[in-house]
Amino acid sequence: MGTFLSIFVVLVSIVFWKLDQRTSFLIKQSESILETLENNSDSAIGIFINENANLIEENKNRNYFSKILTYGAVFRFTFRVTSFVGIGLVILFVIKILGCLT
Repeated sequence: MGTFLSIFVVLVSIVFWKLDQRTSFLIKQSESILETLENNSDSAIGIFINENANLIEENKNRNYFSKILTYGAVFRFTFRVTSFVGIGLVILFVIKILGCLT
């Protein structure tokens, strides 16, 4: 049972990773259009044009643990950890099933 649950965890992690890739693509497309609109606008809002520079500036004096991360970075970290734990558990349960562990 543990082996199948571990495989399921890995598969769910992969599915959510692929969904995140699609969502990220769509958001980047929207941001590109909004940046163009901001560039052509008389308004000096600059939410999308200045976002990267603002994030770098905000993180400049922060330590490693207090830095602001992007959603993508947080999700990719979560997917990797979940996948590695799932794969590790699959290996552990297979070794146990084969009788290599006492």
